[in-house]
Amino acid sequence: MKLNIKMSVEQRLLYTVFFVLMLGLALVVTVFYVFEMQSLQRIERIQREKIQDSYRKNIEAHLKENYSQVLAIFDDNEIRQALARQDRDALLNLTEHTFHKALQKDPYFKLVHYHLPSGFSFLRLNQPEQFGDHIAARRPYIASVHARQQVIFGFESGDEGVPLYRIIKPLFLQDEYIGAVEVAASPQKVVDLVSGFNGVEGVLTFFDTPPMLFENMSNRALFALYQRSLAENIPLASSVKSAGLLFQFYRFPVRDFFSQPIGEFVFFYDFSSFYKGFYNTLGLMIGASLAIFLLIFLLVKILVARYEQVLRDINARNQCILDAQSDIVIVTSGKRIIDVNQRFMSKLGFDSLAQFLQSHQCVCELFEAGDGLVTTYIDGLIWTDYLLRHSDKENLAKIFRGDKVFIFRLHAQQLNDKEVVITMQDISDLKKTERQLREYLDMIDRNLLISSTDLDGKITYVSKAFVATSGYQPDELIGRSHRVIRHPDMKNAFFAELWQTLLANKTWHGEIKSKTRNGGFFWSRSWIHPNYNDRGEKIGYTAIRHDITDKKQIEELAITDGLTQLYNRRHFDAILPKQLNIAKRHHECLAFAIMDIDHFKQYNDTYGHQQGDEALKAVAKAIQGCLRRAEDYAFRLGGEEFGIVFIPENCEKAEAFVQKIRLSVEALQIPHPKSSVSHVLTLSLGLVCRLADSIEHTDALYKEADTLLYASKQMGRNRVSCSAPTNEQA
Repeated sequence: MKLNIKMSVEQRLLYTVFFVLMLGLALVVTVFYVFEMQSLQRIERIQREKIQDSYRKNIEAHLKENYSQVLAIFDDNEIRQALARQDRDALLNLTEHTFHKALQKDPYFKLVHYHLPSGFSFLRLNQPEQFGDHIAARRPYIASVHARQQVIFGFESGDEGVPLYRIIKPLFLQDEYIGAVEVAASPQKVVDLVSGFNGVEGVLTFFDTPPMLFENMSNRALFALYQRSLAENIPLASSVKSAGLLFQFYRFPVRDFFSQPIGEFVFFYDFSSFYKGFYNTLGLMIGASLAIFLLIFLLVKILVARYEQVLRDINARNQCILDAQSDIVIVTSGKRIIDVNQRFMSKLGFDSLAQFLQSHQCVCELFEAGDGLVTTYIDGLIWTDYLLRHSDKENLAKIFRGDKVFIFRLHAQQLNDKEVVITMQDISDLKKTERQLREYLDMIDRNLLISSTDLDGKITYVSKAFVATSGYQPDELIGRSHRVIRHPDMKNAFFAELWQTLLANKTWHGEIKSKTRNGGFFWSRSWIHPNYNDRGEKIGYTAIRHDITDKKQIEELAITDGLTQLYNRRHFDAILPKQLNIAKRHHECLAFAIMDIDHFKQYNDTYGHQQGDEALKAVAKAIQGCLRRAEDYAFRLGGEEFGIVFIPENCEKAEAFVQKIRLSVEALQIPHPKSSVSHVLTLSLGLVCRLADSIEHTDALYKEADTLLYASKQMGRNRVSCSAPTNEQA
């Protein structure tokens, strides 16, 4: 009776185990199926994003950037002058050879076309004999370039009857719009590049009548299927079967410069191997799972009572080894090794555990002594006990094997009363990287001018290079704003624009002049960007600067007159147009004065050129001394002729300002007995003051000032002749 009861209990236990195992099998298969299907969907999404990104980058890099560089070959000063003169023969001679070389080098390159501002074609390098047609009436891109006078790029059909990728750039000569130059390439280039890089079948379709197709498809049956769907206006499914293969179908819209849809990019990616592998793996998993569970069922029936504790220990040990299979795993009892994983042998260079035990009892015998390193005995404890007690800290051990140095992070876990599982994680590369990172950061700290601030602009960090260049110590900078190094030459408008960029959460870059602690200055090319915390909240700003003081000083020498230290004529030619544009933007007056030392030739004849040079330097210093604002400029235009450019409040104050300059030179009391004007050096001046909007060109401004200077000389010298301003300008 007892036997029957015992058997009944055993049967119920076995049936329960079998039922649980079958449920586990079904659950595992279901989870595997769901997980693998999600993986396939993720692969499909990643592939789509990859191809879409590849398409975008090839449009940007291989079409826009590449052909922008090609376009630059057909745009130089001689070409612009020929276009401005509308000299077709000269333009053809300048560009024809380059065009044919470009055609030979790039089979996708198609044409170069020059256009006149009137909208008429001027020169087609691919068809030089065809010109004079009003192409802007047929081509929206050309009309838009003439209207906007900005670069346009994108796909457009032209006279060729084929959609091409075009870049059209407006051309200017001395600020005058003279026309545009156009280059174009075949869309086939993008299809070939994207298809080749990603191993896909690709078609670029333009919705013309009939549709224009550019393709790179080896599977002609698949291409025919797409053509049929296009002709019959039947949309394709996301997955398409062809010739026993399963293709994933991707479609991206193609838009022109005006964002209007003009076609589509279609790509087919072969997913057959993914799905085949999925179903094969699923079948193998089901078969293997059934076999494993049946075996376990039999083992449970035979060993459930006798080996319960043994199985629990073995499973616990195996589980620990499996959980850390990428690291070295050791099962040890005191100083005696019981078991290791394969990683132990491969990492430390042993063929087997038996080989290791021939010369060692414990891995701790390989540990090197050192500060903070684990050894066989540490703090009076054997190493395994020490690891168990100090599991909350980082415990490191160092091992030398041949010419290699390993650093391991150790972790101990009690398996049972006698055995401990030790995991040894190799962090040698991590420690090497940390050391290199510290060296790189120190190198950056010593060579780059870096500073960080909070949101209020208070400095929170400065690099060693910043301290060395500025001359300020960290405690003189931390907690203060960058105003401490602000140079008076930098205008308020400059910093207003800088802060406007930063407050828009954008990176600002440019050149800044700063002052040093000893009163000097330094120039830097700076990049300033916002800083964010882990939650994406802006917490401050960091500025990275590169010292360009030497470069700026060389530039200053190039624009400075060596004798007087005023700006030279070269810089005058650059500054006058800029100041005119600034005054026009703000609808202000612009003043320009030319001044000449009276009878300076007689002065040189009397005192010699060396004394004449000293007089020129004294006059220049007097002129410069009258300038008080950063936007006031003084120049030596040549010989004894000087010039100033400034933006006055009104023309009356402009005249008073130049009168001040004339009187300051006269006040120098430099003797000049040969002068018919005075017994000292004097100046004659011609001043033009106009509302900037009324000034068409700087040449006219210079000519008028020169005429007024001549008038001052005719009226007896040592005087200022002014242009007659309107009431509004006055």
